[in-house]
Amino acid sequence: MDAAGKDGTIKHVMSGVNSQGCQVSSDNKWFTRVIVASAVIDVLASLNLCYPKVSAAKAKELAEARKALLASK
Repeated sequence: MDAAGKDGTIKHVMSGVNSQGCQVSSDNKWFTRVIVASAVIDVLASLNLCYPKVSAAKAKELAEARKALLASK
């Protein structure tokens, strides 16, 4: 395992795609990075992430907090 923990991350991300796991050779660094980036992008896209809905009252509260923070600069 590498010091940055990338091996475990790659295995975790790819386990949803291939239950056998995935092994990416690091002989060709640019190709390895393309494959890993592509896998991460695909998984992130499949999560259908979005911002939470904010009620009108909460939006007003956040606007007031923003105004106060900008005024204190």
